[in-house]
Amino acid sequence: VSITTDITGTPHVAYSTSGIQDSIATMKFNGSSWIKYGTAIHNADRPFLTIDSLNNPHLTYLEKLTGKESVRKFTAGNWNYFGAPSFRKANLYNGNSGLAIDKNNKIYLIDGEILTYNGIDWVNVGPYGNSKPNFQSQSFIVDKNGQEYVTSVISGTAHQGGKLMVLKYNGTVWMPLDTASLPNGIISDGDIKVNSLGAPYVTYLDTFNKANVIMFNGANWVQVGPQAFTTTNSGLRLAISDMDSLYVVFPNNNKDLSVMKFDGTNWVLKGQQGFSSSLTTQPYPYDIMVDKWGIPIVSFSNGSKIFAMAFMNGINWTNTSSGSINLTGSTWFSMARCDTSFLGTTYIAYGKNFGTYDSIHVVKSGSNNWINIGSVAVGYGYVYNNGLV
Repeated sequence: VSITTDITGTPHVAYSTSGIQDSIATMKFNGSSWIKYGTAIHNADRPFLTIDSLNNPHLTYLEKLTGKESVRKFTAGNWNYFGAPSFRKANLYNGNSGLAIDKNNKIYLIDGEILTYNGIDWVNVGPYGNSKPNFQSQSFIVDKNGQEYVTSVISGTAHQGGKLMVLKYNGTVWMPLDTASLPNGIISDGDIKVNSLGAPYVTYLDTFNKANVIMFNGANWVQVGPQAFTTTNSGLRLAISDMDSLYVVFPNNNKDLSVMKFDGTNWVLKGQQGFSSSLTTQPYPYDIMVDKWGIPIVSFSNGSKIFAMAFMNGINWTNTSSGSINLTGSTWFSMARCDTSFLGTTYIAYGKNFGTYDSIHVVKSGSNNWINIGSVAVGYGYVYNNGLV
């Protein structure tokens, strides 16, 4: 299942159904109920939905009969192919492929390699020259000015570490950003984000499981705060607020999440360390965002519940709304995607397993509780993690 919001703040979902012909259906919420739009796409799976600034939905998915990817755009009341159908073999390195759209509605397909639509066909963004990334570990971002970046770890192992590489697209080729000042001995590249001034920030873990954040100052990569400022057994997720405040969330042992904020000199713990310590397993997946009011929100799961917690009072992490969406009794669930509309509303799509099939639901954050805004599909539909772009 994939959830996003359009320019009016209306939530849209795309989800896979099960049956004789596995299909993808799309729906949007009209304020009281979920309304289907477009005809179902048969023999299809793993949808990723996004909407451009002109309110045109775009969908990428796996064609099950061919094992290849297709992209469609919703125009004139139908899902029409956007480029050739089944135009490339699905890599699915990071679970699902994804789409990204820049401020000029230039659309990108990210599935190992990075492609863009030139008005006729999908073409590679590149070439890479001698600095080709590891497609299985890369991260891609296009900033608000339409500038593209790729990060990757190359030439290493999980124990010995590799070399961190960051590439910037100059409109013709991918150019490495000051490779000489980038660190070696990397076991995990984490996240890349760009602040309001266009400066890229990258997180990574070294071979001692120490967390680091670096930024490019226009000439060199420089450390943000102390090097190896904390220990974690998994990757960092980074968020930058509209005011360019930096936050990271990470598990600091096998089950506790913590958040730090950069104060200009050091990374400072925000709220209680291990605020998810009531969990018995390490939260996964987990992510952090900063809403339009400047409040950081962490979303995560422990396999039976979805949690969303906010640092609202400046002292402690508190449950947003009612705190958790209780899925106790479900055999599994997947938090497909959590988007924030321009109104500041947080939406979460999730699935419950009922024996053979799954039902798909959406909730939104209210003033003091999670509000169920209807069952999207009851009694059928498979739920997959959606690869975030």
